[in-house]
Amino acid sequence: MLRQHARAWLSALCGAFAATASAERGPLAAAITAYAAVADAETAAQYFRIAIQKLIKVCVHVIFSHHPQQHAAHCHSNFQVGILT
Repeated sequence: MLRQHARAWLSALCGAFAATASAERGPLAAAITAYAAVADAETAAQYFRIAIQKLIKVCVHVIFSHHPQQHAAHCHSNFQVGILT
């Protein structure tokens, strides 16, 4: 029963998580973890990929906002090398 509704619940819970203050996200994180555990592998993988992509965006933003000149050329060249190899 839970598995067939996991995609809808994960979507709602992730939206609520993003809209909630970080200090109050604990119960939502627990609920997301629980639903990810009962979701089918494809659904869980989809939400994991989305979370990782958002984490990467945040990390890149933090790096460039703190050291824009120092890291820009280095990150760009490493990114290009990664694509070409």
